Amino acid sequence: MIWQYHSDLFDISPEPDLAEIGCMVIGREIRKITEGNSTLRNRIRILLSLNQQKQKRMAEIIAGNRRSLEEAENRFRLIRSGFEGE
Repeated sequence: MIWQYHSDLFDISPEPDLAEIGCMVIGREIRKITEGNSTLRNRIRILLSLNQQKQKRMAEIIAGNRRSLEEAENRFRLIRSGFEGE
């Protein structure tokens, strides 16, 4: 299903990172769900922005022991990129 609807993401590099592609797909799917609801879209933008301490803390929690904070923040950026249609 991912290939069928998001095959363009596999063209980004010769050896695509499936976790990164998954993050962008999540963003795209969130965008579909929030179409027509500007309040929800704006709330999602804020959550994915990492501009406020609360959002930074969320990335730290997700990073936990399994990945670095930079990796978690990068995944947030990829989800936002998919969400914004970039």
